[in-house]
Amino acid sequence: MCHSTCAFPLSRRAATLLLLVLGACGGGSTGTTPPAGSPASIAITAGDQQQAASGVAVPVAPAVLVRDAAQAPVAGATVHFSVTSGGGTITGANALTDGSGVARLGQWTLGPAGAQRLAAQVGSLAAVTFQATLSVAGTGGVEGTIGTGGGTIQITAAGEPYQGLQVTVPAGTFAASGVIRLRNLAGQSPPSLPTGYQAVGPMLEIATDQPRGAQLMTIDVPITRAPGTDVVLVMRDPSRGVMEVMPTVARTSTSIRVVTTHLRGDLLRGPGAQPGLLSTSRGFSVGQLIPVSMLVPVAPAGPVVAPSIGRWPVLDHGSAQAPNGFSAGLAALQSLAGTASVLLGNVVKPLATPGFYADKGPLAAAKIAQAEVQTSSGTFSSIFSALSTLSSTVRDELLHDNIVASLAIGGQPVPVALFGTGQAPALFATAIAGTAADLTLLNPAENAPVIWSRSVAAGYAALATHVTADQALVTVSTAIPVSSFTTTFSKISATLSDLASLAQSAATARRQKNDAMGASAGIPEVAVEVQSAPGGSFTPISNNTIVVRNSSTTIRVPSIGGGTTGWVINLPTTGAEVGRANGTDLPVTSLSNFAAIPDGVPTEMVVSPFARVGGLLRQMSAHLLTVTKAPFTVSPEISNFTAAFAPLTFTATVSSPPATGYLIEWDWGAGSTTVSRNTTTATHSYPEVKDYTVIATLFDEASGASLAADTVKVQANAVSHWRLTSITDPNHYLPLDPADDFADDAALRRLLASPGMGLISVSQQTVTTSELELRILTTPWDPTDPFPGVARRAGEFDFPLGHVPTEVFALGPFFTGWGTNFWTQSTTDLNSGTMTGQSNFGTMVYTVKDAGVQTGPSGASRFTATRTGTTMTGTISIWIWWVTEDEVLQDPPQEYRFPFTATRLR
Repeated sequence: MCHSTCAFPLSRRAATLLLLVLGACGGGSTGTTPPAGSPASIAITAGDQQQAASGVAVPVAPAVLVRDAAQAPVAGATVHFSVTSGGGTITGANALTDGSGVARLGQWTLGPAGAQRLAAQVGSLAAVTFQATLSVAGTGGVEGTIGTGGGTIQITAAGEPYQGLQVTVPAGTFAASGVIRLRNLAGQSPPSLPTGYQAVGPMLEIATDQPRGAQLMTIDVPITRAPGTDVVLVMRDPSRGVMEVMPTVARTSTSIRVVTTHLRGDLLRGPGAQPGLLSTSRGFSVGQLIPVSMLVPVAPAGPVVAPSIGRWPVLDHGSAQAPNGFSAGLAALQSLAGTASVLLGNVVKPLATPGFYADKGPLAAAKIAQAEVQTSSGTFSSIFSALSTLSSTVRDELLHDNIVASLAIGGQPVPVALFGTGQAPALFATAIAGTAADLTLLNPAENAPVIWSRSVAAGYAALATHVTADQALVTVSTAIPVSSFTTTFSKISATLSDLASLAQSAATARRQKNDAMGASAGIPEVAVEVQSAPGGSFTPISNNTIVVRNSSTTIRVPSIGGGTTGWVINLPTTGAEVGRANGTDLPVTSLSNFAAIPDGVPTEMVVSPFARVGGLLRQMSAHLLTVTKAPFTVSPEISNFTAAFAPLTFTATVSSPPATGYLIEWDWGAGSTTVSRNTTTATHSYPEVKDYTVIATLFDEASGASLAADTVKVQANAVSHWRLTSITDPNHYLPLDPADDFADDAALRRLLASPGMGLISVSQQTVTTSELELRILTTPWDPTDPFPGVARRAGEFDFPLGHVPTEVFALGPFFTGWGTNFWTQSTTDLNSGTMTGQSNFGTMVYTVKDAGVQTGPSGASRFTATRTGTTMTGTISIWIWWVTEDEVLQDPPQEYRFPFTATRLR
């Protein structure tokens, strides 16, 4: 079988388009040899190279030659023509061969899209196929099929603006064959561009059914480069209006070379980007290539994001799972956040510990994005190798133009891979602004944006920056933009959407989404166990909720592997860190400083296992709990006997009780216990008057687990003590000369310096007496001694300011044994009422002018206080009679007041 190749003149609507014959001439029939005169083969005789536009008939109708077994032409044989692809139409589908054995189709009008194919068949003989590709007059279109072995597509038509444009596809780029079409969009207006940028030449449409490739493809494009301008190549998705600058690796005054892993408009970075197609897919995507000139020097671009609100609001972003940092992932997330109108600072909730997050989502998002960018390491190395053949001046000019043009045209942050002299990217950052001379970069490990300057003569200066905040400085000298042409952004975009939704989700939905994101990124789960009462067992926390009833509640986290060394407890609502464990065995942590949690208000708590990497803590995971602080307390704290056998009543407070009911076990401290069910009040009578300790324990009725316990006292002798919590000196008494040897002066100086040193003791001597004793001590109280302190002389108070005496002593002015003392009380109830104590301390001999020698008081003091439950507020007043220079005793005396507060300890 044979076929001829014929050239035909083009119609006015046709342009330089090559028509290829893909099918072979039909072979003879199989089996027995047909008799002479029977059709044995068909061959194409004309029309195997033609061009026409959609809806236009090809210039010469396709025809075939039919021969018998002896290769003689067969006349009168019926040839059936049919359209097999492209949607075209034909006339004269059934044609008879003439005396020369040739049958010609009436007319072939091309269809609207795709490869145009026509088949011709005689009986059972194999068909022959015609193929054509659409073209429009003046558009320089061309189409080619690229298989697994790669290939090139080139526009060769003379006079076309893109004559010489060539797409080169290396072997192994695609897993299957596919079509690439190029079409000049002459007459179509380019999109609007920023000031200083304009399209040069018509747009070129590129349509393909090929997915993202495994290798870098090269596009060489002829350009018109006017003096005072540089040129970048932009790809545009016409359906979304998104534009991206393609990576430039070479540029002359008449051409530009870019590299890419895809030729699809739907894969461009930006809103609405679609996932990459599988190699078996044949969905066509259309993009537009636009050569864009930019004035030199380039106009400033950006900033496209405000660092104070748009960046991730934590400085150190490394983690134990990626000790070299999440900067690549964060740069990619930051870039997409700008296009999606999502500011990461409004989404990520930082905790008190640097680099720790309240949600699992930020860890997962950074890890997913990091993995996506790192898969492009081979692509970055290839681009770096291509650029390494250029001088630093030329190389950095190309890169700078690409980054600044991307900021100006795309209006979004540009992630950049930063290279040193090595082979792989050292780190990543986000470009947010640029001028003719420098770039402004956000590196998550730095406290502030980094300005990277470029010299026209020498290229970029060496830049020293960090991978993460605790890592050593890395010197870089080259920046390669990270774009959709190097990296798959569709998964990162989906991850960003998941991350953004965390801020808008209710607590339960937010926790579920966090868990889902964590699972997809391989973030380990955290198991939290709680011990509600001392000595109780540790049980897993169910439903992610915990009720804390006292400060002895403890929690622990079993090791999750991966080098975990400890864990931190944080309250994201307050920013407070309420607990920490640090050790290889992950010890139990007592929630002793839970004062930051309001009573009865559900509060989120984050449990964060960590490891130590590079000297800093790295969060391994995050577990979100809902905590309700519901104290279990019994009142009164102290009960005093009025008589033997008199019943004493106690009341427990059970906030947020267990849903299935509760029990309270009362251990009366006298060898007997009682249990109440869902009842908070209990009464007990003692056989004799002495001190007892009562322990009330709260149990969950269903599980039998102890939830909390509280201890109160029953006392034979009612002794209550208050510790000073504050004391002030509004009348400025103490700034007097310290050499003045007043007992009150020395004592009050110590109390002001360390108010916690002082104790105020109010003691009821016996059950039957109403007489109380008032004392002030400056040493820690021994609770086994109901009457602490011994009267001392004033000279023993001469201690340095804030000194804690080595022996117990009392202040004379406030109790019997020092001067003239008295006091009164409004009630003998230790929990309420007022009291007043007063003394004159010492006498003094005065030589009064014109009156001789007289004896009078040297001073007086008064103590007044009001008791309300466990709180005491009051004032210590000092009166001093001063003597003038004429030795005249002044009257009235000068009063100095010292307001104070105290808390009852017992």
